[in-house]
Amino acid sequence: AYSAKTVTRNRDWKDSLTLSLADIKNSPKSIRVQSTLAAVYAVLAKREKNPKLRKKLYLQIIPLAKNILNLYPQHKEARYSLGISYYFTGDFARAEATFREHLKRFPEDVKAYNNLGGLYYFRKDYETALKYFKKFVKANPEDVKAINNLGVVCLNNLKNPDRAIPHFKKAISIDKKYAEPYKRLGDAYLMKNQILQMIIHYNKAATLN
Repeated sequence: AYSAKTVTRNRDWKDSLTLSLADIKNSPKSIRVQSTLAAVYAVLAKREKNPKLRKKLYLQIIPLAKNILNLYPQHKEARYSLGISYYFTGDFARAEATFREHLKRFPEDVKAYNNLGGLYYFRKDYETALKYFKKFVKANPEDVKAINNLGVVCLNNLKNPDRAIPHFKKAISIDKKYAEPYKRLGDAYLMKNQILQMIIHYNKAATLN
């Protein structure tokens, strides 16, 4: 039943793509039509498992987003989609510039901080990545996955369990049923050679999984 639903949904999106491509032939300068087509490409790209095909789909978004921004520079979704598309096509310099411009125009759209953090993480500049991840968490103080991620960077990438532990404890204080920070705390205590605490937190994570 699940497979049938998936096929139906995929067919629906492919039908939407066919319709959107027809619309853009009739209205090539319409912001609405270009936005719809870009959104369809984005959904298909997120679902595509083949990296080469996924990249081709994101490449289709770039000229659409640029056209929209030429017509209306304050189009929030187009600018953010442009940054995402640059990122997934490997143009990291343009992705960074686009996300920075996006935050200048729309400082409330804090998800772009996460994207900037991801760019610096990819470059292995983990301290700068943390700075941007923290900006996202500051605006989303209940996001346990984002808080846990701060600890993961401190632990796995900076090899600093003392910096990591407070983040994991913070995540647990928000959601005591979320297993991941318990496991990560176990990893941190293992790194500190605190075996009893390691066992306690690994056991707790196992009971929640």
